[in-house]
Amino acid sequence: MKKIFLLSLIIVMNLSVLSFAESNTLIIDVPKDKLESIERQTMENIIENEKKLAPEYEYKYVKVGSQTKTKVKIGYAAGQKSNGTVFSSPGGFYWQDGGNNVSISVSVAYGVFSVSASPGSVQNSGKWISSPYVGKPCKLLIYKDIEISKIEVYRKRAMTSESWKLYKTEYPSKETREYLEVVKVN
Repeated sequence: MKKIFLLSLIIVMNLSVLSFAESNTLIIDVPKDKLESIERQTMENIIENEKKLAPEYEYKYVKVGSQTKTKVKIGYAAGQKSNGTVFSSPGGFYWQDGGNNVSISVSVAYGVFSVSASPGSVQNSGKWISSPYVGKPCKLLIYKDIEISKIEVYRKRAMTSESWKLYKTEYPSKETREYLEVVKVN
């Protein structure tokens, strides 16, 4: 009985090692100060655009809340062979974010939004991710967490005692986390 249990345990351990070897994901959190800077710049851009359209008004905004859609599939990183890369010994990819934006749909409680995001590209330097595959074609696939904020924009006539009135609602997005995953291709 002990031998059967021990054999079963060895088989389960080997299967879990194989499962782990078949999946390799690198998670990169966008730094908090960068996220705050992106949000501040987005809000400034919204107010500046409104001032250009109707300079007789003063504007302010209130962030009502935000929701994050996790692990949204962005696509394969650019710069890869269409049929994948085959490593003859352990290898991997260097990845850099930016460029070649794609449009994706993100659904949160506020609604469905079309968001622009970049799968980045495979380069000679950048973030390194090892491939668990040797002798099999693979590619670097990118996912990202996308945060959608709900921003209420208020306005009132400049230099008056008029009260602030809700003018419109904006839903800006930002990327908060990146997932780099090496996957097998056929």
